[in-house]
Amino acid sequence: MRLRGAALLVLICLSLAGPADRAGAETAYFLGATAPEDPIARRQLDRFPCHSCHGRDGRGGTEGDAPAINWASLAVAGRDRPAYDAETFFRAVSEGIAASGRELSRLMPRYRLSRAEAAALQAELAALEERERRGVLPRRVVLGVPQELAEELGPGLLAAIRRGLSASLAGEAAYGRTVELRRVGPAAPDPAEDVLAVIAPPADQVDALTARGIPVIAPIGQLAGDEDRTIVRAITPSRRHVLQAIARQLLATGSQGHAIFADRPEEARELADLIRLSGGVAGRDAARSVPDAILLGHGTLPPGITAERLWVEWPSLAVRPPPSGPEIIVVLDAPGLVLGAVERNIHPALLLAERAGQLAGEALKLAGRDLTRTRFMAAFDAMGRIADLDYGREPLTGTSNVVFHRLKGRAWGDQVAGATP
Repeated sequence: MRLRGAALLVLICLSLAGPADRAGAETAYFLGATAPEDPIARRQLDRFPCHSCHGRDGRGGTEGDAPAINWASLAVAGRDRPAYDAETFFRAVSEGIAASGRELSRLMPRYRLSRAEAAALQAELAALEERERRGVLPRRVVLGVPQELAEELGPGLLAAIRRGLSASLAGEAAYGRTVELRRVGPAAPDPAEDVLAVIAPPADQVDALTARGIPVIAPIGQLAGDEDRTIVRAITPSRRHVLQAIARQLLATGSQGHAIFADRPEEARELADLIRLSGGVAGRDAARSVPDAILLGHGTLPPGITAERLWVEWPSLAVRPPPSGPEIIVVLDAPGLVLGAVERNIHPALLLAERAGQLAGEALKLAGRDLTRTRFMAAFDAMGRIADLDYGREPLTGTSNVVFHRLKGRAWGDQVAGATP
């Protein structure tokens, strides 16, 4: 396939960085998103937040035999214990003593929380059920859409999401609930608290949303690769996937040396380590001439450095033409979106939004009538393969596919290689 260079102007990555959002106070202790006074307790919550074993809905079972700890469960007597109250809850959290007086499993940390901090955690557990059902109403489900993206792309964004929903849901309804799309954004964070999930936010806003317990679907931009799939699901490869693919492809070409130039030095070091671990030839960062120069992100080739072959990531081509002379290898981390957007002459973010709507519709069907945020996100594990996405194989991103195209003049040549089938 050949694509005209002018079409690259369509393929500009959106940069919608917003101010960092505060972590939602309502689940700060439960999610490990707060800092207790005691430094040991701070480290405990950071390494072992409650939700990592007991589930984001507090209903238990995600790690071994972890029991339900939502307050609706703790506040009633069980088969082998009386109901918890504030005092017995404090003892359970801080000393590992159950309401019955028996010792709890040693797998559970004994958190060094103050009584006030334990009381705050208890209040969070009492609010979990309500938070889990935010955006879920008797006759409709509310999904959030980034305000900035809606302003950038206009009505086409909502229309694209609705096309995707219609592809999955008959009449855009699941179990009698229609889908409402509501604009949310950093300037007005409160509405985001009242949605089931947010679709297609910028990747640099994911942490702010998930720290407040708000699920995210199909962020625009690459995830790092170590995010928690119980609250975020992407539809494009992670940054880790991209760097691994470049390292493998560089080795497959038989490169006899390389230099890496990146706007983030830590990425240059990570890629160099991956190349070395793959058995590749050592880099030549100090050389004036190299067989292969790799430009990560918006990295540039320094003056006086020449290369036989130049590796560039596709977004940089939309803002800076490649230099003439060396062979250009373009790294496509979202080939289906990029090439599909060019074929349909639409912005790639609109195609991403359409696919995100389709996935949201599938998740709504699989999550069932008793819909919660946790069940909605867990539904991705049951989807199997949808088009080129497979959450059984890649639970966080659905894909690790990265392809390489040779650029000829201002047109894209044939595909050189793909990182995965």
